Amino acid sequence: MVEVPATLRDSVRLLWRGHETDDDRWAEAARDVPGGFAGKMLEGGLVVFLVDTMQREAALAALAARNGLEGRDPKRVRVRKVRWDFAQLLDWYHYLGLHVWSDSGVVESDIDEEHNRITYGVMGESGRRRVERRLARLRPPPPCFLVAIEVVGPPPEKAVAHVPARLGRDTSRIILPDTVRRDSEFQMTVTTFGGGCIRETAETRVSVHGLRARVSFYHIRRNLTAVCTSDLIEFRQTVKLRFAKAGVATIEVRGVSNGLDFGDTKPQWVVVERHVVVR
Repeated sequence: MVEVPATLRDSVRLLWRGHETDDDRWAEAARDVPGGFAGKMLEGGLVVFLVDTMQREAALAALAARNGLEGRDPKRVRVRKVRWDFAQLLDWYHYLGLHVWSDSGVVESDIDEEHNRITYGVMGESGRRRVERRLARLRPPPPCFLVAIEVVGPPPEKAVAHVPARLGRDTSRIILPDTVRRDSEFQMTVTTFGGGCIRETAETRVSVHGLRARVSFYHIRRNLTAVCTSDLIEFRQTVKLRFAKAGVATIEVRGVSNGLDFGDTKPQWVVVERHVVVR
């Protein structure tokens, strides 16, 4: 088993002093409990992970004394052999954490006690390759099988996109005057809907040809994390129009009828027409 060198380990622990979490309490138990305690989980009962399963009885007795078996009879607790104890995992986690975040593409990380490893979630295969290169340059590098890198979202170049705005079924929420003056600017307000990874509007595209205008509303989708919230946001989007000719003008309001929160969802286009008298 390869450990973080003592000098690096001590300096990293010093950096984290005063910010203890449940992980630190498990690491403390790993230093005191015989057999190399590496965590626990529920799987049809309590499972305890140990580096040395031959010390099962002593380890479970020590954990029971610390109220670490959640009131269960040690005889009914299963043990499973692993490679690293939790203190070793935490030392590596803190050490690697100083190097892999910044611009590497990592968006989430965790100590995975079930698989006895450290996991990083990245955006796209390009993010995976960046993290792999960064880890390989470290001295010391992490030992084999300690780190797992999982792709949990699209690459950064696909994580931000302009997508058509979603229009509601209540088309009366398109507000504009009945009559306007020729060659005078007027305002139209349209309610569009976002939520999830869509939380802001983008620039509206407007084209006017004679007495016909096309107005296409857009949103910005940012899928920069593995999870998008499940909510609904209303946007009151406004646009200014002007017609140079008198007559009855037609305004095409363009958007979509479906949500576009994720990836390559195909837009289901919808066009709502409104008319205004230009005098």
